[in-house]
Amino acid sequence: QRQMCIRDRVGALIEIGAGFHPMLTGRENIYINGAILGMSGREIARKYDVDGIHFDYIRYPGMQGCYCAGCRRRFEATHHLKVARWPADVIDGELRGKYLQFRRDNITAVVAAVSAQARKVKPDILISAAVFWHWPTARDTVGQDWKLWVEKGYLDFVCPMQYTPRAAVFEDRTAQTARWVGGKVPLMPGIGASLGQRPVDTLQQVLIARRHRAAGFVLFNYTPTLAEHTLPLLHLGATAEPTAWRPPGQPGSTTRP
Repeated sequence: QRQMCIRDRVGALIEIGAGFHPMLTGRENIYINGAILGMSGREIARKYDVDGIHFDYIRYPGMQGCYCAGCRRRFEATHHLKVARWPADVIDGELRGKYLQFRRDNITAVVAAVSAQARKVKPDILISAAVFWHWPTARDTVGQDWKLWVEKGYLDFVCPMQYTPRAAVFEDRTAQTARWVGGKVPLMPGIGASLGQRPVDTLQQVLIARRHRAAGFVLFNYTPTLAEHTLPLLHLGATAEPTAWRPPGQPGSTTRP
C-alpha cells in the first residue's frame, strides 16, 4: 500500500475533453487551462515562466448586472446604508451614481491587486488589458475605468477594442484613445480583423495605427485566414519595420513607464 501527500491543489491539465486550442502551443494551452482551474494571476506568474498577464473580459456584462444579494450586501456595507427598493434605487434611483462607482471600484480593485501581486513575484512581467474603446461610456456600462488604470500605473500597455470596418472611424477612435492614454503607457489599438473585414481593410487600419505612433496593435482574432492571408500581407510592408517600443528584455527595449 502506497500513500501520497498533497500540499497544493491538484487537477488534470490534460484529459479527455480538455478543449485544447489547435492553434495554440501546448505551453499556451497549459496556461489557459490553469486559469480555468482557478489559478490566480500571481500563482501562474510564480509557477510558470510567463512574460505577461492580459486582462480580457475584465468587466461587467453590461448595465443588467450585477444586482445579486451579495452585491447588495457589499454595497450597503461600503456606504453604511440600507437600500429600501433593491435594485430599483441603484438602477435608476437616487443611488445610481454611487452604485456605478461601486461597480468601477470592484473591477479596479481586481486589476490593481493582480498587477501588484504579479509584479512582486516577477518584476518584469507585463500587465495589459483589452478594454471597450470609449472610456466615458465603458465606466458606466461595464465598469471599466481603464483611463484610471493607466494613470495609476496598473497597466504596462492598453488595448482598446476599436472594432469597425471603416477606416475613418478607426482613425477617429485611435486619435481619441491616444488622448485618453496621454502617452503614459504604450497604446495598442484592437483591430477587428476577423469581424467581416477584408485583409486590405486590416492593412489600412494597421497603417493608421502606425501613423498615430501606436506602440503596436492587436488583431481579433487568430484564425486560419488571418494566419494564411492577412499576416503575410502585413509583412510585405506594414510590419516590415519594427515599432519604436520594445518589451523589456528585448534588444532596444524601453523601461516600464
